[in-house]
Amino acid sequence: MRIAFYAPLKSPAHGTPSGDRRIAALLMDALGRAGHFVELASSFRSYEPAGDAARQSALREEGVALGRQLGARWRALAPALRPELWFTYHLYYKAPDWLGPEASAALGIPYPDPDERVLGEADLEAARRVKAFLDAGLPEEGIVQVARAIGMGTARIADANRELIRRTLMQPGDTERDLALRFAAAAEHMLPIFEPTLLYAQRAHLLEQVRRDVIGAADLEAGEMGATTEVSVCFADLVGFTKLGEEIAPEELGAVAERLEELATAAAEPPVRLVKTIGDAAMLVSPDAVAMIAAALALVEAFDGEEDLPLLRAGIARGPALLQIGDYYGRPVNLASRITAVARPSSVLVDKAARDAAPDAFHYSFAGERRLKGFDAPATLYRARRRLGLNA
Repeated sequence: MRIAFYAPLKSPAHGTPSGDRRIAALLMDALGRAGHFVELASSFRSYEPAGDAARQSALREEGVALGRQLGARWRALAPALRPELWFTYHLYYKAPDWLGPEASAALGIPYPDPDERVLGEADLEAARRVKAFLDAGLPEEGIVQVARAIGMGTARIADANRELIRRTLMQPGDTERDLALRFAAAAEHMLPIFEPTLLYAQRAHLLEQVRRDVIGAADLEAGEMGATTEVSVCFADLVGFTKLGEEIAPEELGAVAERLEELATAAAEPPVRLVKTIGDAAMLVSPDAVAMIAAALALVEAFDGEEDLPLLRAGIARGPALLQIGDYYGRPVNLASRITAVARPSSVLVDKAARDAAPDAFHYSFAGERRLKGFDAPATLYRARRRLGLNA
């Protein structure tokens, strides 16, 4: 989750050390360690200790204006780059938060009142379910990892739904009240439909993953799954995406990134899985090297066939990787990323391990030995192409 952090009493970037500054800095660090992207919203200090009414009024006007400016700046960004939560530390009558309510309203994200009751029966029921998991013997660390994955995934789903509703329901000349009432009516109608749809999708993905899992004899004998699994990892990124961002509007850039996700999803047919997209790049993984190389070639070819899109390049590496919270970690992940960086536009580069795992399925041409950042030994690379007459 992207979090806008603000400390109206004393910013973590303030030049004078104090306990408040230290706690603010520690809170930002803790949120970052929990997996969130934390941005310091502003260093504006609203502290007025003397009770000077004129000074307080001036600070209020300045803070409200800054909050509106922040909201307008963030609203101009692609949805994936906007804050999803405003975090204030801490509210104090001598240092009120004038920025947060304005910026939050502009972005359409919650800003609860400090005295408002924000937890209800649904939250209590969620806590009971966590206790049931613990009572069933599930490890606390594993539950936290899954909860973090659910939080990140559902936040993205909620953001996508919100943007869809915004684009669909906004009409020329709307007042804020008109739009708010229309949003509320849409949410009331959509939630009962959306929740079972989300559950259905989750079950379908889980069943497909269980169906593809292979548990080896060593794992059965040990009574637990192995720490790593042999996979082919692919990174595919858009050539010249950073430069393109300087030339076109953010909305157009977002459409290009969205098209990458669409085409990567289409290319990732089992046993290939789309792990994630990160702006201008997609990460795919498969235990089957042939399927992985074929998917990478299909994705590159899909971009070659679209005139309005930049070219794509891909790099593939094979080796043992650790699967954790839906993501992969290890040498082939890092190596595939580095290989992609040296690949030519419209090409698929693979390392020797990936080639050796699919020796006869494709035509390979030697692409040299390259010293890649972070690796001591040079990597032997090959360009993969379809064999003549091979269409899949």
